[in-house]
Amino acid sequence: MLENSGGILGIIISVIILILLLIGLRISRKYSFKAGVYFFVLLIIHKIYTFAATPLIGNYVDGVISGNIELSLDMTIAQLTAWISVIPKIIELAAFIFLIIGLFQLKIPLSSSK
Repeated sequence: MLENSGGILGIIISVIILILLLIGLRISRKYSFKAGVYFFVLLIIHKIYTFAATPLIGNYVDGVISGNIELSLDMTIAQLTAWISVIPKIIELAAFIFLIIGLFQLKIPLSSSK
């Protein structure tokens, strides 16, 4: 019983996070904060990638193991999974780089010294 509620809870949390990302995207567009728009778009792509890639990658790896699909560039299955696991981290890193650069471009003083 707890396994099913954990899966459902995970889906509910993922949907809530996606909704919050969409709200953040809308607010960033409203205030013309381009870096925020890029940040939220990349995080939405990241979230969609994690939903879609999991079953697709599983099927691909199963095909490689069964011998129906050949790996390119003389890679092993371990190398393939390592490269695939880097993709979401790169997307997330790019999102935060856009956000940090955008926040620095706002030129807001960090402290109010008198």
